[in-house]
Amino acid sequence: MRKPLNFSAAFKRDYVAMSAVIIFLAIVALEIVLAVSIPLYLERDDAMVLQEQRLTLLSSFDNLRMQIAHLTPANANAELEKSLIAWEIDKLAIYLRQESAHLTGEEIRRLQKLVYDTIAIIGTLRKKTSFSAENRLDTGKYVERVLNEVNAK
Repeated sequence: MRKPLNFSAAFKRDYVAMSAVIIFLAIVALEIVLAVSIPLYLERDDAMVLQEQRLTLLSSFDNLRMQIAHLTPANANAELEKSLIAWEIDKLAIYLRQESAHLTGEEIRRLQKLVYDTIAIIGTLRKKTSFSAENRLDTGKYVERVLNEVNAK
């Protein structure tokens, strides 16, 4: 009787096979890390841009308040306009100090535009001009007319 031949080889774990499995698992793990970290990095980058916009807004807003404080209007109308602008900016400063951390990008852009527009208004006031003109009403002729009507009766 003949013995049957066994052609199968026993599987041996060798270093090449083990290193191939380790490299494969490392590549899969790195791909997962990249798939998670890239969106987080982009979100963090957007947050940094938003924070930079907030800081720029606060800086330009403080600069605006300093310009208003050093403004010397030429007449009473310009002085009243200056105090109105200063009052509004002071109220907005309180809001910004409390809520600047919660501002969205669109709100920051709108507030920054407001700062630039107000700087232009201050430039007009600095040129010693006013936005309003005072019209004096000569009441003398009206009083005379009323008196003439009363005397005529």
